[in-house]
Amino acid sequence: MSNIDFYKMIIKDSIIAGVLIGLGCIVNLSVDSKLLGATLFSLGLITVILQQRWLYTGKIGYYAFCWQDTFALITCLIFNLAAIGLMCWTFSHYGEMGIDSSQICEAKLNESWSSALVKSTGCGMLMYIAVEGYKRSKELLAVVLPIIVFILCGYDHCVANYGYLAMNDIFYCDQLPIWIAGNTLGSWIISKI
Repeated sequence: MSNIDFYKMIIKDSIIAGVLIGLGCIVNLSVDSKLLGATLFSLGLITVILQQRWLYTGKIGYYAFCWQDTFALITCLIFNLAAIGLMCWTFSHYGEMGIDSSQICEAKLNESWSSALVKSTGCGMLMYIAVEGYKRSKELLAVVLPIIVFILCGYDHCVANYGYLAMNDIFYCDQLPIWIAGNTLGSWIISKI
C-alpha cells in the first residue's frame, strides 16, 4: 500500500470513527437513564473496534514513537474532531431530537486544568483497557464496562467532549489540549505497566 493510500485510509476511517462516537454522544443524551445512556454510548466504540476504524483514543496506547505514527495520529485526531463536531452540531441544530448538552458543557468548561487532566487521564486508561480487553478476549463486555465507567464517572474523552461542545456552538476551549494530553498520558501509562 502506498503512503497516499495509507493516509486516505486513515482519513476515511478517522471520519467514520468520529461519526460513530458522535452517535454515542447523541444516544447518551437521548435517554433519561444515565446508566442506559452510558451503556448505549459503548455501541460507538464497539463499532470502531469491530470495523478497525481510527479513533485517536483507541490508537494512542499503541504509539510507536516514530515520524509516521506521529503524523498518522495527528491526522486521525484532526479528522475525528472535525467529523464529530460537524455531526453533533448538525444533529443538535437540525435533528429535532431535543438533545441538550448544555449541562455537560458547563461542567466541562468549568473544570480546573488539574481536574481536566486527572479526568482525561482516567478516561485514557479506560479506553486502552477497552481496546486491549477486546483484543485479548474478543468479548464485547470488555468494551462495554470501561465505557460505562468513564461515562458515569464524568471522565473526559477528548473526541466525545468535542461533540458535546459542538452541540452548543463551541468549537474550541482551553481544556481541549488538556483532554488530549490526559487521554494520551492515561493510555500510555496503562499500556506500559
